[in-house]
Amino acid sequence: SKEFLAMSGREFREVIGKNCRILIEGVPAEEISRSARKDARNYCTTARLRNLSSIPYMMLLQRNARKNGDLFYNYIMLGALRGPNGRILVAGLQIDMGDKVESITVSDQAAAVETHQKNMRICQRAVFGDLNPSAEPGTAGYPGMAPSALGWCSKPEMFEGATELPLVAWPKSRAVMRNHGVTVLRRDGGELPRGATTMSLLPVARHSDGSVSVSIRVEAVSPRWCIEVIEGAFLPFFGFTQLTPTEVDATGLPEQIEFTGKSMCAGGKGEVFCRTKENNFARKNPFEKIGPSEIASTKGTLAEDYAICVGHVMQCVWRAGAVEIFAEGNTIMKAEDTPGEEPVIGAPPAEGAVHALFDCAFAVCQASLMACPER
Repeated sequence: SKEFLAMSGREFREVIGKNCRILIEGVPAEEISRSARKDARNYCTTARLRNLSSIPYMMLLQRNARKNGDLFYNYIMLGALRGPNGRILVAGLQIDMGDKVESITVSDQAAAVETHQKNMRICQRAVFGDLNPSAEPGTAGYPGMAPSALGWCSKPEMFEGATELPLVAWPKSRAVMRNHGVTVLRRDGGELPRGATTMSLLPVARHSDGSVSVSIRVEAVSPRWCIEVIEGAFLPFFGFTQLTPTEVDATGLPEQIEFTGKSMCAGGKGEVFCRTKENNFARKNPFEKIGPSEIASTKGTLAEDYAICVGHVMQCVWRAGAVEIFAEGNTIMKAEDTPGEEPVIGAPPAEGAVHALFDCAFAVCQASLMACPER
């Protein structure tokens, strides 16, 4: 585009057929983000997976140079464009954010993302035609965005008798959805332990004892992370929230599952977190200490003889005053509120929908959401 030519300071004949690596020519080696380049390569590789349902867009900040040597920060969006017959192309959109990283504000980033979202639609039309003219950012059919499929929420009868159920993820998540949304894969699962946050599209079932539960089947484990609890393995994170996909759709799930509003989450090394406030928690900075008024916490015990294995069905059950995680029917984690003290775990709400949360974390790098049998 003419905007790219203006940003790069180059002419059309100088960029046609060239790789975007021309934008790091002239950038001092110490100022090039190696992690951004690696993330971009991994994104393109993941987008070519078979049975891919959706992959959220990725935002990268990279130091670039114009032809005359002037340096600037390029805020890049990578998005997967889906065409006929399932063909997928990765589009890279770029915005000049100036020459000083400290001058880039949160509002600047938000405006850049909004511009990228609109331009991604233009790319979709130009490459594949307008497959869904009514699609808007954050809705099913919007290119490069994880489809919310919110229309399914009003048709739970579609899934009666199903053994696997759909999950939904939003752009901030590292979740890649496969097999029509029932399977989640953690992008960069061999390097990053968490962040593939997902939510059940349908409410979880309430059991006769008032408890609620969520089950997943482990589809793959990463050799990068320990699988033996006795050797220090972490469990994936399970949770429940009173928020619905419709309510979450405006902002998406936070990068850490325990930051979700009106939620109770458990996993890791036996940690349990509870947030009673309706909005998602947002850190002001990475080092901010989180007090119990924002997220209360407690800790349970783990079964040291457990090893995470492909094919295992893991289930998290939340009942009054206790949360328990099972694997193949055996308890592998249990936490309970202490009598006489302020409860952390509490009880599932007596009324209203409860949706499951799941972070495909640590050794579990791919999992499918299973229908929970009546208990």
